[in-house]
Amino acid sequence: MGITKYEENGKELWRFSVHVRSRKHRKVRAQKRLGGYESREEAEKAHKKWFQWAASDVARRENEGITWNEVIDEWQLWYRRFPSDRWDPATVKDYVALMHNWTVSWLEKSAAKLTVSDGFQLVEECRQNGASTRLLYQIRTTINVIYKWGMGAGKIPGKDHSPMFSVELPKKGPDSDPEILNRDQFAELIERARKAEHEWYPVWKVDSYTGMRASELDGLRKEDINMVPREKALELDRSSDPVKNYGFIRVCRQWKKKVKCYGPTKGRYWRTVPISSQLYWYLSEYLQNDFGADEHGQRVFPILDELKQGRQAFVLKSFCIAEGLKPIKFHTIRACFATHLLAAGVAEAKVMKLGGWKDRETMMIYVRLSGIDEAGATELLDLRPREEIEPMVQFPNVVNLFQKR
Repeated sequence: MGITKYEENGKELWRFSVHVRSRKHRKVRAQKRLGGYESREEAEKAHKKWFQWAASDVARRENEGITWNEVIDEWQLWYRRFPSDRWDPATVKDYVALMHNWTVSWLEKSAAKLTVSDGFQLVEECRQNGASTRLLYQIRTTINVIYKWGMGAGKIPGKDHSPMFSVELPKKGPDSDPEILNRDQFAELIERARKAEHEWYPVWKVDSYTGMRASELDGLRKEDINMVPREKALELDRSSDPVKNYGFIRVCRQWKKKVKCYGPTKGRYWRTVPISSQLYWYLSEYLQNDFGADEHGQRVFPILDELKQGRQAFVLKSFCIAEGLKPIKFHTIRACFATHLLAAGVAEAKVMKLGGWKDRETMMIYVRLSGIDEAGATELLDLRPREEIEPMVQFPNVVNLFQKR
């Protein structure tokens, strides 16, 4: 029964503890610990009373369901036990942090009792705390994901939709001016980095010809690079064949700074990027450097602290400002890779495959930037005076079949 005897100030007393846990939700429990009773009979009587209270409280909370904070914890625990291709550890960690930061007023409330009214109130609270429109959409999406899981897992009884189900958000603002460089601007940036012997130059150089993410570049190893022999490359240089195979780079891992380990790429599949002639001759010399090795193979690049910390954008932007160039983020190199290939006539599907884009909506941003869909569309528009337009060629021997006799 959890009743024990103890001594206090030379006097014999009795105490008890009550602990009732739900069989449906292990985090739902009620407990009590009391002492100071002069007899066992008195302690047993009090124990019976508090046990009834604990059982009643647990039953009431079972009907209400667990709190929103407990639903979040259960969702996180589930995907730790059963990893998913969609919800990797880093994504789960981000979602949980987002909920703990922006749904504070919900955390101790019963998830089953949250209503649409709570949803509207939460949006207003987030807006007052400085949440942007983009962040509000992210918060709503995350709540819907976790709440839907909670309903399906039986953690939130008696509900068929999320409290954010019909909550309307303001329209997203207009697109900002794209951060992109044309071919000459980009070439100048790479050349300036080479002349300055910047420690990040090799990273920027390789990225400009592969479009790899920063985390993928950190995960690149020499064993992932397959290049043809030098004699074959010289033969290809002399060849007039438009399709030349200098080798390929296999992109199969990336650095995950939030969990501090290497893992699969963002799309969770490996891809192949062909090596161009210019990249081939650069790598043939650069790969002679030795930057150590780990369980994945020999490192291509040295260990860069900013890259491990996710501060690669700061490094590039600082260099651009110091050189008087247009400041850009690291991800812009990847955007330039896509737009320059599209503008050169490479098929959209092939560019998506090279860069590892699974979402066509994202690729459409680069299609718009390259202008390939609109190219030549206005050529048929001729607003010169009619007399200035070249007269049509006449064909005197052509008979009009519809001419009246």
